[in-house]
Amino acid sequence: MNAPFKLYDQLSQLDSDMLIDNKIICRTINNLDIKHTEIIYALMLHHFILTTGNIPTNPVYNSTIFSGGRGIKALWINLPSKLQKIIAHYIHMNRQM
Repeated sequence: MNAPFKLYDQLSQLDSDMLIDNKIICRTINNLDIKHTEIIYALMLHHFILTTGNIPTNPVYNSTIFSGGRGIKALWINLPSKLQKIIAHYIHMNRQM
């Protein structure tokens, strides 16, 4: 059984027909502070666990760890569309990031 993640659950219930401007989303993500990037990675991990039933032993969705372990790089196009929308909703909710 998966642990509840209230934010993920709330975001996944929002409008799935939301149009995403990939360039704006990626630019925004690249400029976020650590708190928000950690939340986004938590959303990614939770989505991975929910959809695969597996606990990851490596970075999810073909992401890579920067040298020295100082962050993770994930390509937007490697993320499932539902997860993209969840992350886009998170960014939209927190426009003042």
